[in-house]
Amino acid sequence: ADCPAAPETRPSSFVSPGSDRVHAERRPVTPVFMTVAPFKGEEIEYPVLQELYLDVLGIVRKHGGYVHHVDSLVASGARIMALFGAPVSSGMDTENGILAALETVGRHAGRGDIRIGCGIDCGYVYSGTTGNEWRKQYTVIGDAVNTACRLADAAGDGMVTVSSRAASVAGDRIRYG
Repeated sequence: ADCPAAPETRPSSFVSPGSDRVHAERRPVTPVFMTVAPFKGEEIEYPVLQELYLDVLGIVRKHGGYVHHVDSLVASGARIMALFGAPVSSGMDTENGILAALETVGRHAGRGDIRIGCGIDCGYVYSGTTGNEWRKQYTVIGDAVNTACRLADAAGDGMVTVSSRAASVAGDRIRYG
């Protein structure tokens, strides 16, 4: 299944305090997961995690995505999820996601204190707000999200694992080493 670029779109509403308005849509998205773990079973010092997180925020933003979710930003490691194509599409979301992952790994792999690997897929997902009046959040749900997460978990240090679907969408616009 192809993941064609979506036109520049923005959800018609975001949830504001006191609002019950929910927006959901099916759209093409490129999720990028980054799995970070300590070397040799040691703990990652918090300043190292903070430095990495701030760097990832900048890299992802530079490439037109946004950091959607961080799991367990703790000494035992972290999983960072960036989205390209939701809530806003650049029209080059898959390429931008791959470039952001390559830049992140290029900066942080092999540094000796952490291991970092990335997984990337693309496909149609459901995106929108979920929750109720006590807590609402923007989220994406779909096979592309699950696949990207599994690819990141399987990636070794310094590896960016791109699904065949995402590689096909990016085509020859990305050169792999």
